[in-house]
Amino acid sequence: MRRPLVILACFLLVLPLSLLLFGCSPVKSTANPNLIWKVDLLKFDVKDKLESVEVVQQYVGTTEQVHQQYPPDGKVFLIMDLTITKHGTDPVSFDWSKLTIQDAAGNTYQRSGNDTFLELYKYLPRISGLELKLGKAEGWLCYEILAQAANGKLTLIYSGDGSQQEIIVKK
Repeated sequence: MRRPLVILACFLLVLPLSLLLFGCSPVKSTANPNLIWKVDLLKFDVKDKLESVEVVQQYVGTTEQVHQQYPPDGKVFLIMDLTITKHGTDPVSFDWSKLTIQDAAGNTYQRSGNDTFLELYKYLPRISGLELKLGKAEGWLCYEILAQAANGKLTLIYSGDGSQQEIIVKK
């Protein structure tokens, strides 16, 4: 009679302990193992202008220089912080022309041709547009999208070889 009670007591102690240990383990996101390049969106900003103040050292002291950057008329900046990671050993390079933004109306936008200005506005590090062949790249990049499109759904799409992905930026 005593032995079954001891076994039951041990079971009742071990069960909650095992649930606690396994239930608290961090959940790891599992990437599609078939992707050659995986794109992750960390955060984004929509701006109708960028502004910063730079303190410039001069012989007679310091001065403040205001920098402003505006998108073309009718557009806004969509600035995104991304991580792009290569999986496997396939020799396919990351194709920047295949990384687009699509708005709710179906319009697509390419990455800005020259977004080096992001560094001046403290969006660091910036991902350069240079070819990616392996490893991992992290940083900011910029798109210029229609202002009315920024109010609706936005989707980041990568349609490179072996890496088709759609990431909801804004619902």
